[in-house]
Amino acid sequence: MSHRVTGGCLCGAVRFRAVLADRSLRVCACTQCLRQNSGPWFDLPSVQGIEWQGAVATYRSSPGHLRGFCATCGSTLYWHREGQSPALSHGALDDRDGFALTDFEHQDTRPDAYRVVAATEGVA
Repeated sequence: MSHRVTGGCLCGAVRFRAVLADRSLRVCACTQCLRQNSGPWFDLPSVQGIEWQGAVATYRSSPGHLRGFCATCGSTLYWHREGQSPALSHGALDDRDGFALTDFEHQDTRPDAYRVVAATEGVA
């Protein structure tokens, strides 16, 4: 069953509507996500389609990987590995409830203080 979601950036210059295959939530604690987001990155990896309104800028963070953000306020909106669907920022959603934490990537690089996040959900 697909799920429709809406969201946008902090300043409102970018809005989106998306269709998700499921309500899975992924966490990443790689060094790039920690630096960009000042903490773990929470995303929705099951995007089936997305429609953008507003100016979305991109940054090639490493070969084959793009990060999308608002060109006005800098809010992180998505992460994209070329050849795959983009993974939307959970924090950019209008309604963040009803998702289930299913994966915690790069646990080996997460700071000690974030261990409680995974332990609370039984993922680590």
